Amino acid sequence: MTVVVVSYFSGDSLRACLDSVLAQNGVDARAVVVDNGAPEARANGDLEPDEPSETARICADDDAVTYVESDENDGFGAGINRGFAAADTDYLVALNPDATARPGALRRLVDAVDEFDAAVAAPKIVLADDPSRISTVGLVNHVTGVSFNQAAGLPSDHPEWSRGRDLDGLSGCAFATTASAWRRLGGFDEELFLYKDDVDLSWACQLFGERIRYVPEAVVEHDYERDLDGFKLGHIERNRYLVLAKYLPASAALALLPSLLLAELLTWAMAATLGADGLRAKLRAYAVLASGDARAMRWRGARFREQFPERVDGFVTAIPWSELRRTGVVPDSPLVEGVGAVVDFVFQANVALYRAVASGTGSGR
Repeated sequence: MTVVVVSYFSGDSLRACLDSVLAQNGVDARAVVVDNGAPEARANGDLEPDEPSETARICADDDAVTYVESDENDGFGAGINRGFAAADTDYLVALNPDATARPGALRRLVDAVDEFDAAVAAPKIVLADDPSRISTVGLVNHVTGVSFNQAAGLPSDHPEWSRGRDLDGLSGCAFATTASAWRRLGGFDEELFLYKDDVDLSWACQLFGERIRYVPEAVVEHDYERDLDGFKLGHIERNRYLVLAKYLPASAALALLPSLLLAELLTWAMAATLGADGLRAKLRAYAVLASGDARAMRWRGARFREQFPERVDGFVTAIPWSELRRTGVVPDSPLVEGVGAVVDFVFQANVALYRAVASGTGSGR
């Protein structure tokens, strides 16, 4: 098994991450660390051309760790792709540098890949500063490209999430796959650079009918803060548009226009809570729709778009309002509950109409 970690000035977090990988029992785990910070440090003059980075020095402490320096900082997804390409094992694991795998977690993930014939196995991810609480067990992927962390904030021993099940979406923080499944899915789309790469991969799984299996016995602790600012929102919205450009057939985009416009209203409302920075970030995100990035994503998505009319049933059409209220993303009030019911009715009715039309015409592409 090869565990790939993408480091960006990760420091002591990386040490703890690698220690957890190399201490795994029941599996021969090796690590590949892709250093995305070093090329930036060299370009800025903070690191001499022949000077090893801090990440390189950390990796040199153990022969089971392979160090790979990127030519440039081209993003998380590109780093994972580079690390997986350098691996010579069939089982592959992606792990954030600020995450640690509990003993036996990686063995359980690769066992689940085989047992359930899954393309991806996802662990239970708990908060490092409060392991009694779940950070996420994967993503809720809405048909409009909006995504949400599933089970965030619930007790880690919550009965519903103590049983294995298939998921709609994975978290890029930690997951296991195989080299063959990674090739089928096409890996991470490197156009996304930061955020939504796991949404993109989840959509690929959905449209190709690939299984994402949740493995509650495999536990990963993540040093995660649930925050949102203009910078993050701008990347999230830019990449949401790219995911939609890649996977939505033109006819589906037209038929689902009411849902897409409603999603715009909701994301503008979220941007407004961040003040002027959020509104500017949201506005800037639209520029990607006329860019070469969107055209490149569209070209790469042709084989997936053919599957959309038949696979649309797998996408979520209701916003998980109860979870958003519980985690404080939206206010816990009767008004929000009432508005949420109306919003979900529009989404569900619109998608139901599209399904009926697509199945009736046998197209929708």
